Amino acid sequence: MPFRPPEDHGEVFGYFSVVVITLLAAITRILHRLVTGNSYSILTACAQICMSILASALTLFASMRFRLEIAETVVLCGLASWSGATVVIMLEKKFLSRLSAGK
Repeated sequence: MPFRPPEDHGEVFGYFSVVVITLLAAITRILHRLVTGNSYSILTACAQICMSILASALTLFASMRFRLEIAETVVLCGLASWSGATVVIMLEKKFLSRLSAGK
């Protein structure tokens, strides 16, 4: 299914809200780690934002494929942005444990 550009102002507002929620969730994740006392560098913050954008973009494409409403899409993109790095780390640990168990 090819990507189609927004057809009206409602869809433009929806995509804009996805971008805003994605960035807010990424910044919130960074601030939460700072408040809990973890050290954070600028490079780590940029990497967190990039991972959040990737997770949110994948969620956006999946929601377009399954034709979800824009409100559902915004919520799912925000959750994906918040938990993007955590999910990647969890999947990496599972994958590495399966590789080590297979030897």
